[in-house]
Amino acid sequence: MKLLEIPEPAPIDDVDEEILEIFVEEVGEVLEEITNAFNAWQENPADEESLKNLRRAFHTLKGSGRLVGATVIGELGWRFENMLNRLIDGTIPRSDAMIKLLAQVEGVLPALIEQFQKAKPAQHDVIVLISQVHQFTETKGQSLGDFSEFAEEAKEPLKAPISTESKIIALKEDVTSDVEDLVVDEDEIHEFEVDVESSIEDETPEFDSGTGDVDEIHEFEADTEDSDIDEEVASEFDSSTGENLMIILNSQRMNWQSLI
Repeated sequence: MKLLEIPEPAPIDDVDEEILEIFVEEVGEVLEEITNAFNAWQENPADEESLKNLRRAFHTLKGSGRLVGATVIGELGWRFENMLNRLIDGTIPRSDAMIKLLAQVEGVLPALIEQFQKAKPAQHDVIVLISQVHQFTETKGQSLGDFSEFAEEAKEPLKAPISTESKIIALKEDVTSDVEDLVVDEDEIHEFEVDVESSIEDETPEFDSGTGDVDEIHEFEADTEDSDIDEEVASEFDSSTGENLMIILNSQRMNWQSLI
């Protein structure tokens, strides 16, 4: 069975240092959320709130990873989020195999952050884990797949570079797959703004966080009226993630414009 092909991460030199610092800090916070929510849900399977928090944490991981070009982290976030979506909607039952997959995240995520910062390829076992989660979801919990024969092949990452167009497409897919309503919590926005202003006050370019980006989101929504969007995911697209996406997106736009 063939492993999932994950594009090579964006060159670390192309990522703004301040944005990278925010990303690394956020992933650390997300890892803590994943650990706490997973432990609570593992002990009490009836704890739906912890399960939703676990799914939301992977959603945040997916969006942030994709936007900075940390492709492996973004893919890991998406595959686990999708698996939990299917668990919540009743397509896949909770099982020991699912628990074992989730239990591995705490061990692999710190290494993925370090590998991205040092421009190193992801380890084979991480690609196997992501592929297993995908196979588990596709087979509705019936199989993890057998990926042992592709061990050598997986050691070489996909060489295709990530183009500006690919980054734009990835952003569009992320927004259109998960956003119907952008829910804003003023307390979370204020807390995030204070954190960002303290670290990148003189570096972050000014931008309009209102009309432009919201209009783009509405355009993307119009293109996905017939798509299968999990309403619960959309409603849980929290303001913290939204603000992070806007800051990272505007930084990336500056890079893209320089390429064009």
